[in-house]
Amino acid sequence: MSSSRSARTAPSAGSREYLPHFGVEIEIYVKLLPHYETMIKEKQRRNPRSLPEYYQTWDFSLDNRSSDSVARLVQKKEQRERVGRAVEALIDGALGARNGWHCESDASLKEWQLTDPEDREKWWGIEIISPPTSVATNWQQDIRTVFEAVGERFDFWTNQCCATHVHVSPGPNKNSKYRRSELVHRAEGAYFWEEALCDLLPPERRNNRYALPNHTVYAGEEYRAVRRNGWAPVFRKLTELGAEDQELFLFVMKGGSNETRYLSTSFHPYKKYGTIELRRQAGSASATTVIHRVLLAVTLHVSGLRYDYMSVSRRSYPTSDELIKELHGCIKMLPTTCQRSRFINWLKWCVATYAGGYQPSEKWINLNERTLRKGGEYPTVDASSRGRPEGASRDPRSQPPAARRPPSAASSRSASRAPPPSTSRQRLVEEAWDSTARRHP
Repeated sequence: MSSSRSARTAPSAGSREYLPHFGVEIEIYVKLLPHYETMIKEKQRRNPRSLPEYYQTWDFSLDNRSSDSVARLVQKKEQRERVGRAVEALIDGALGARNGWHCESDASLKEWQLTDPEDREKWWGIEIISPPTSVATNWQQDIRTVFEAVGERFDFWTNQCCATHVHVSPGPNKNSKYRRSELVHRAEGAYFWEEALCDLLPPERRNNRYALPNHTVYAGEEYRAVRRNGWAPVFRKLTELGAEDQELFLFVMKGGSNETRYLSTSFHPYKKYGTIELRRQAGSASATTVIHRVLLAVTLHVSGLRYDYMSVSRRSYPTSDELIKELHGCIKMLPTTCQRSRFINWLKWCVATYAGGYQPSEKWINLNERTLRKGGEYPTVDASSRGRPEGASRDPRSQPPAARRPPSAASSRSASRAPPPSTSRQRLVEEAWDSTARRHP
């Protein structure tokens, strides 16, 4: 059985630098900060013309949980659009005109189901969308500037309705397209790293109906038989499909006659935008988390293009440790603008936090995201640690549900190797996040 290292076509250091483009879509709830809400209301009463149009018509009496009559649905849609214009104006003020960022209302976020945040009737779901961006630009600072600018007037919230979708194209130019062979390699990577990727995800994203594993639409039988037959049948089926015709390959990878964009690595946007979309990741309510989610998508892109899948002779699914090692090599092949984010530590944090199928509570997630917005960082994960890392505070009121992966021998393997954290680990975890929060109140 060959190791994952022997399957790589790993270039020597400096032999190639990858320069993909990406676009990120951030599904998120926002709410006016109380002091700014008071100011807007006062200006609406005294001098409405001093306000931009979207604040002049802002309906503070509208409850996002109000009945869904046709009239109310229209009012709520118009309110979300006002929110989007207000957010977009803040971004334009920070980044300048024609920066490419824009906002859209997003009724799919179902604000009326919110229960945890304060003033839950005042939150509105939007999608903040970046322009196509080269990883060679100062993109991390742009994302931080967006959150800082919007955060001056709005609070943020995320939950299980939210996701962070990242589109990737090969670069180095905005209009560069994947070659047919590269599309096949991206598909091979989606299958090969599926099980390991699940370990980086909260349980609610592992078998999410809006981002299903790619093997649910093609080569599923071959994928489930890897432990018996190895990877060759999976890769052979993908390669033979790609050799036929690019249009046919894309048709099948989108679900064939049951076409869907709701796949983990989605080829659905390729025809229109020339991108492949990673839909699997959870929501983000801080620039730090968005940056890490972008880096996961672009390093998986690099891995897909540089890995020699056809030489894999193992009969097992790769582990999260192997994936992290691979992505550590991939990020070194990206420009310096992708460095210094502690990305690898974040990957380890994800594995340790979600070990044993642990799903953090909504309040836990948003407390941590708030700490990150105030300058905090994901706590360092000891390479030898297992279970929750220091910093991944456990909500004592929540119980870890079973992971929601489809039953398979591989998922049983992952579950068995990740024991739930000990009580002492939980205590250390809570103390670490408490310490971080005190430094960034």
